[in-house]
Amino acid sequence: SDLASWAREAKGLQDKWWRAEEALERERAEAQAAAQQAQVAQAAAGADLRLAGENSRAVLQDCRDLRAKVQELEAKRVQERADLEAALRRCEARHEDLKHQHRLLQDDAQKSRAQVDSSAMGRERLQAEEAVLRRSLDAQARELESERSRAWQLSEKLDEFTNAHRRTLSELEEASARHKREEARLHGEVHEHRGRHASEAKEVLRLQEEHARKDRSMASLRQRVDGLDGDHRTRQQQLSAAE
Repeated sequence: SDLASWAREAKGLQDKWWRAEEALERERAEAQAAAQQAQVAQAAAGADLRLAGENSRAVLQDCRDLRAKVQELEAKRVQERADLEAALRRCEARHEDLKHQHRLLQDDAQKSRAQVDSSAMGRERLQAEEAVLRRSLDAQARELESERSRAWQLSEKLDEFTNAHRRTLSELEEASARHKREEARLHGEVHEHRGRHASEAKEVLRLQEEHARKDRSMASLRQRVDGLDGDHRTRQQQLSAAE
């Protein structure tokens, strides 16, 4: 009776041990699958971070290129403005010089009229001098008009450069805004990936700890089964000796 009871208890413990072993194998497989998923998620997060870094560097390079373009246009604009201001100063100085010469010519003409006598030769000389003065004044007026036209062209060109400068600045500001939005999005994704990875790492650690506890429980159960098997063999030997 005792032998049968020991046999039943040993069989029950052995069955329990096998069931625990199967459950432990399932949990071990689940823990391994969770670890693999965590590795895959970590690899995906790393790939996303690398891609985010590449995109960020590309945006920064675009900003640098636009900034260099703006600086180049700004330098051209400054030079064109300096040229225009110099041309306007020359034009104003030339205009003042022409007005001064005109006044001198008028004074000469008045003096010539005052000094001319009533002779035909005097009138012809005066008319010739007036014609020379008129041609000189016309030439100087044409020169002044040419200077004004050039100054106007330079002013229009300066306006074109200014408008191009404003457009480039607008593009630079838009690129900078895009970069800031992209950087904020990437920071959010990085934070999300880190949080997900930390959660998965905690779950893997929990499964590993649970697996370790099950291993200890299985070892204790295996010791009990081994002890019962030893006791069972001892009883069988004692019964055989008694017979």
